[in-house]
Amino acid sequence: MRVLKQPNHLSDYGYFIKCCSFLGIPDAEESIGKMLAVDYLIANDDRHLHNFGAVRNAETLEWLGNSMWSSQPTSRINTENADTPSKPFRKSHAEQIKLVTSFGWLKPETLKDVDSLCYEVFQQNPYMDEYRREKLCRAIAMRAESLLEIIEQQVHGQHTGTGEMKLI
Repeated sequence: MRVLKQPNHLSDYGYFIKCCSFLGIPDAEESIGKMLAVDYLIANDDRHLHNFGAVRNAETLEWLGNSMWSSQPTSRINTENADTPSKPFRKSHAEQIKLVTSFGWLKPETLKDVDSLCYEVFQQNPYMDEYRREKLCRAIAMRAESLLEIIEQQVHGQHTGTGEMKLI
C-alpha cells in the first residue's frame, strides 16, 4: 500500500492497519485478525501484501469487508506440526498468529469438530480424493487444537499484539 509513507518505527502489520484506517476501511484489525486465524488453520503460506482484498459496493463505494489454497500439492500439506511458513507480517504462522490482539469474535467451541465440518465440505468437491480430504482434515484439526491453546494463553495473559504475552 502506498497511501501513506511507512515510518521506520512501524511494523508492516501496524502500517497495513494504519493504511486501512486512513482509507476508511471499517474493522480492519478484526478482519485481518480473522484472516490470519484462517490462514493459520489452513497453513496458507501464500498470503502476501499483494493478495489482500477489500470489497466495496460498486455504486456507493461503501466498504463491505475483506475477501479471502487449492493448487497446493497434497505432499506439501503439513500434518506434523502446527507451525508453517507464512507471509506477510511474520515468517511463521506461530509468530504471525500472535499479532491477533483479540479472538473475541471466535467462539472456541466452533473449533472443536472443525475437521468433521471440513470433511463434509471437502466431500462436495468431486476433484478432491479421499487421501487429500483426510490429510487436510488432520492438518486443520491439529492447527485448530493449537489455535485453541493460543486463545487460552491470551485469555489467561495479556496479549500485547506484538508477539509477546504478558501475564497480568
